[in-house]
Amino acid sequence: MLSNLQYTLDSCMVGITTSYYMLLMNKCLPDYEMQSDGTVATGNFDFSHLEGFFMEPQTLTLMDQMELRPDMVVFRKMLPKSDKTVFSFSEVANTMTLFEEAYQRFDIKHSTQFEELNRFLLDIAIFLRDDFNFYIEESAFDEIKSQYKSLVLADENGEYFKALNTLSPFQKLNGYYFSTVVLMTRFVYRTLSRALQKNRTFQIHAGFVFEDRVSHDLSAYGFELTNITRINHKEFDVITIRNRKVYNFQCKNNYFDISSVNSDYNKIGRLNRRLCNYYERSLIKEKDREELIIQKTGIDDVEHFIISRFPVITRNKNIINYKDLRAWASV
Repeated sequence: MLSNLQYTLDSCMVGITTSYYMLLMNKCLPDYEMQSDGTVATGNFDFSHLEGFFMEPQTLTLMDQMELRPDMVVFRKMLPKSDKTVFSFSEVANTMTLFEEAYQRFDIKHSTQFEELNRFLLDIAIFLRDDFNFYIEESAFDEIKSQYKSLVLADENGEYFKALNTLSPFQKLNGYYFSTVVLMTRFVYRTLSRALQKNRTFQIHAGFVFEDRVSHDLSAYGFELTNITRINHKEFDVITIRNRKVYNFQCKNNYFDISSVNSDYNKIGRLNRRLCNYYERSLIKEKDREELIIQKTGIDDVEHFIISRFPVITRNKNIINYKDLRAWASV
């Protein structure tokens, strides 16, 4: 019955998550408002935390690591993919291999999460059907789940918003737990990404890679890289020149999980405010040492920017969300 209402809901109503993003923007921007022509309601500020292919931003992606730090990647042979299906279980195993290859410097394969995932995937392989679906009877699932303390395999609390945004791969129905290869691949990727996030060395490394990514992108957008990283013992991230003007960029890779907006948009709003205040103080700091850049480049037209890896909500034109960098550079 509810499926009959789907078209009407999609066409005439605002989604729940979208509504919470609007509440979040109202929390973050004192002048946020919406106007309606009786058919469509629009706000005076647009925000999306997603990047290309509708992906959430990450501290360091597999592609960035492989492209910008290939010397740190140990390539191994992947399992062959099925020629007859779009998705197959081999892709889950290949995701594990990719993480081991790309992040071997951070000893990811000896993390608790990696070791448990490895054993868990072997345990559930016998429940795979059609190389895509998993069906596990409740008692068998409970026995398997009890062996893996670091893995949240199913969300049991039944709360709607938590179920809507859960990262757990299994859902319970009529005495069985169900999952798919797609959900399992997503679970492996997110679990290992979060495990890496706890590694201080990885965090530092991710910051340097992000600076390289920004430099690579700015060069492609027509900015001349000066390769200036230190002046009078003062550190700088990315200093560029375009049209006889210096653009000084600070690259910020602070983790900011905005995807849980449904659960507590007020908390996310407070975090957004703290980050924006921190970024604005950083801009003031750069302005205070602007004379160093002028002396080094011989150009007195200098502007300072923050590039935030994780999108923030702000009207400060000098704080650029990385996902918007291409659009900003093309203006």
